[in-house]
Amino acid sequence: GLAAGRAHTATIALDLTSDVPETPLLLAPADGATNVPVTPVLSWGPAATAVAYDLEIATDITFSQIVYTATMVSASHSVTTVLASDSLYYWRVRAQNGCGPGSYTAIPNLK
Repeated sequence: GLAAGRAHTATIALDLTSDVPETPLLLAPADGATNVPVTPVLSWGPAATAVAYDLEIATDITFSQIVYTATMVSASHSVTTVLASDSLYYWRVRAQNGCGPGSYTAIPNLK
C-alpha cells in the first residue's frame, strides 16, 4: 500500500483450485478390522488440494444412523467419543476445499 509517500509491501500465498478435491484413500483401520479400540485413530492419505476433511461414523452402511462426525485439517483423527465394544461401525471421509466437498470414500467397517 501507499500512504503519504511511504510504501509497504507484504508477501502472501494464494492457493487456487478449479475443482473439488479428489477422494482420499483410507489407510487404517482396514476394512473388516476387529478388536479396534473404542476410541480408534482413523487415518487416510491426504487428497490433493484439500484444506479440510469431513469424517462420519455410523452404525449402518447407509449412514442414516450417524454416531460421530468431525471436521479436521489433518489426514488422521482420534475419535473422542467412546464407541461400543463388539459393535459394527462404518466410517467414511471426504475432502473439501474452496470449490466444495469432494466425494466420500468407500465405506469400510470396523468392530
